[in-house]
Amino acid sequence: MGSCCFQCRHQVLFFQYGEPAGYACITSKGNRPHLLEGKRAVRIVDFGGLKKISDPAVKETLLEKCLTVCKSYDNVWITEYVDNPVIELFESRGFVRQDDSALLDGISLTSVSLIA
Repeated sequence: MGSCCFQCRHQVLFFQYGEPAGYACITSKGNRPHLLEGKRAVRIVDFGGLKKISDPAVKETLLEKCLTVCKSYDNVWITEYVDNPVIELFESRGFVRQDDSALLDGISLTSVSLIA
């Protein structure tokens, strides 16, 4: 699991059977979707599980833990490249795609923001 390129407020680690299985960083840094201007919002970044662990419950549990940490905020957002399969998981938990798309920081992949 890599290190977060943003200054994290919280790092969420998930262990399965005593081994690291998933990681996410929660921060208020980054380009906010326009709908979040002036609101108390945090962003989930670097969300993912280890490739050797294919159990979808790992990412589901990791997201649940992230949302628990984020409860005190008005909104939570993510920005991912448009074809990232993790978007489906976030949408199943109430995140809504925004119309504004951009290039991911430093990478020439089109991204989409989702807000809950």
